[in-house]
Formats: sequence, C-alpha cells, structure tokens
Amino acid sequence: GTFFGNESYCVKALGSFEEGDEVICTMTLKDSNLYIRSGRDYFFYLDPEAYARFTDALLPNCLNITDFYDTDIRGSVTLDDVHTTVFTSIPYDEGWQVTVDGETVPLQKTLGALLAFDCTPGAHEVRLRYMPKCYVVGLSVSCVSLVIFAGVIALDCVLRRRRQKQIDARYRALSEGRYDELF
Repeated sequence: GTFFGNESYCVKALGSFEEGDEVICTMTLKDSNLYIRSGRDYFFYLDPEAYARFTDALLPNCLNITDFYDTDIRGSVTLDDVHTTVFTSIPYDEGWQVTVDGETVPLQKTLGALLAFDCTPGAHEVRLRYMPKCYVVGLSVSCVSLVIFAGVIALDCVLRRRRQKQIDARYRALSEGRYDELF
C-alpha cells in the first residue's frame, strides 16, 4: 500500500527475513526524475518481538475509549508513576481540546505531528473535543450574515408597507376629490 497517497513517498512491505539474510533491492526508474536525498534513511525494518514487548509495556496505561465520534472522544485511563504522558495517533491540531477529570490540560505535539498530553498518576476520565478555529469563525460570519439578511428583509417589509400606505392615501384623496393632498 501507499503512505501519504502517492508513489514517491510510500511504505511497501518487502517480506520477512531472518537476521543475517542479505536482501538486495533493485529500483527501476519510470523516467529520468529521481527524488532521493542523501543522508536520509529510506529502508526500515520492524522487529516484531521488540514491538510486542513495547506495546505490552504500554497496554496497562492505555486510554480505554468509551465513546467515539469524529469530534468527541471519551474514555478512561489509569497511569502508573512512570508513564504520565498519554500519546495518541491523532494528528496534532490546535482545534483539539483535552480535559482530564473536567479540567483542560495543555496539548503537546509529539513526533512532530501527533497529539499528546500529560496526566498525573492514577485513574482519570478523559475527553478530547475537536473544534477548529475556522469552524468558529465561519459560524460567526454565517450568524452575522443571517442577522443582516433578516434585518434587510424586515426593513424592506416596513418600507413596502409605508409606501403602500402613501399610495392608498393618494388614491383615497383622488377618489374623494382632494387634489391638493396629492402633491
């Protein structure tokens, strides 16, 4: 599969290998453009045993999600004295607000892109809510526009009634022969 959705920056599984195996990768260019920078790693491996040990060590301190919606996540977490930062796989954005036991806590950006936050050791109720600033601005602009629109409609109704009363008064004056009131 691809990572970041294009052919030039992707993750491809090359297989499973034993320690000491020699692996040769050959790349064939489709055209003359090659975007490889020196000093960067392009091949990685996953040690399944080390990964399992790592995840097993983190499991006792994981966030147990009880409610999940796109913009509202609730759960509970019990942290020991060593692991007091809660890491998520949620992309960091200032629109997120995290509350622990009802109190807002500061956000942290980890690994240059993901959302994390600190807690004290012990059991906690956690809520993550997402409300991007552009949504608040857009909603505010829409509400102000709606009020202005309603005001214009109301003003138009008042002016139409006033004009209609003037027209009706002129017709009455005309029908009753009071020509001096017409002008």
